[in-house]
Amino acid sequence: MIDANLRRVYDDLVEDEVPERFRSLLEQLRRQEGDK
Repeated sequence: MIDANLRRVYDDLVEDEVPERFRSLLEQLRRQEGDK
């Protein structure tokens, strides 16, 4: 339960601070994973 809450808070923080370039890299990785 605590882990889930920490992850949610961390994800929110990261989401606010992730540069657009890094975000697009993550999106590319997700697409590649989906292609498998």
